[in-house]
Amino acid sequence: VALARLQKFLPAAESLAETERRGGGRNVINEAGETVGYYLQTSPESDHLLGFSGPTNTLIVFSPEDQIVGIDILSSGDTRDHVKQILEDERFLDSFQGFSRREAAGNTSVDAVSGATLTSLAIHEGILLRLRVQEDKPLHSSLRFPDPLTIEQVRPLFESADSVEQDDHY
Repeated sequence: VALARLQKFLPAAESLAETERRGGGRNVINEAGETVGYYLQTSPESDHLLGFSGPTNTLIVFSPEDQIVGIDILSSGDTRDHVKQILEDERFLDSFQGFSRREAAGNTSVDAVSGATLTSLAIHEGILLRLRVQEDKPLHSSLRFPDPLTIEQVRPLFESADSVEQDDHY
């Protein structure tokens, strides 16, 4: 991650720690050699989560006290127009501001960007997944499909189905 991108959220940032933190990411260091924060990115853990047409790698920047100070999109395979809408709607990315890692990992309340709903939900889900992987807490449901699939929904497609099983890989 480019230092200039991190300085947007941590203005005193001068360098990155040479080694990764436990679970990935790096500490961000000021001129005096003190840690002024750290960052994580959602890829590769969230690469299987697709918005409208692709995954998004999201930057999550924290204060030394584990408070989120910023979220940004590093790269996206999703539709350019949807990503642009999200970047232009400061409310969505700023909605994580001030949350602790633990609070953010449990925040399933999403105010998605109108016109970019699937992309918004996939980004939010990627953040949840990354933070939960960090704390060894699996994400068991989808924000896009929060209710489990029922046999009644499956039968029109698979007439001989007797049951539906949740894939715990998610």
